Amino acid sequence: MSNNSKNWFVVYTKPRNELKVLQRLSILGIQVYVPTKTEVRQWSDRKKKILVPLLPSMVLVSLHQNEVCLLYTSDAADDLLCV
Repeated sequence: MSNNSKNWFVVYTKPRNELKVLQRLSILGIQVYVPTKTEVRQWSDRKKKILVPLLPSMVLVSLHQNEVCLLYTSDAADDLLCV
C-alpha cells in the first residue's frame, strides 16, 4: 500500500451521532462522507422532513494510512473497520 494514496475507512460512531462526527472530522480537515436520505416523519400534530443516515452508526472517511490516529484523538470515533 502506497503512502501517497488515500484509502476509505468505515468509522463506527455512537448511535445517532453520524452528523456530529461529520462536523467534527471536517473541522480537522478530514474528508468525510455520510450518505443520507430525507424522510417524512409524522407526529400527532405535524409532519417534518428529517435527514436520516443510510448507514446507521457509520461514517466513511478518506485518509492516508499514517493519519488514522487522528480519528482517535478527535473523540469522534468509537471504532474503525479494517479490512
